[in-house]
Amino acid sequence: MTLKLSKRSEIESFRVLDNLRIVNERLVKGENIIRLEAGQPCFGAPQETLDYARQMIASDPKQGYTDAIGMVSLRERIGQHYNDYYGCPDVDYRRIALTTGSSGGFIFAFLAAFDAGD
Repeated sequence: MTLKLSKRSEIESFRVLDNLRIVNERLVKGENIIRLEAGQPCFGAPQETLDYARQMIASDPKQGYTDAIGMVSLRERIGQHYNDYYGCPDVDYRRIALTTGSSGGFIFAFLAAFDAGD
């Protein structure tokens, strides 16, 4: 049986990611590159965050996958933040999805907003 491929695989690649791949390849070769891409942090994570992450990893060596859209406890805390900071009490954690970058967020938004053929 031949596997049918989706036509979605024929879309043009995301140019930002193409550029990032090229930059990373050149960095591996030792080229001196000044990175100015949007969204790329020019500093590391705050020391307090690093310390907390180390503490959590050390306290539970059986780390594993989170829910695909993020840890429930973090999503609940984000919903609480919307209540505390913005006065929006009805932001349910089930309406919150976490991504590792904006590209994943864009995909979620587009999937929610558009149907095939739109």
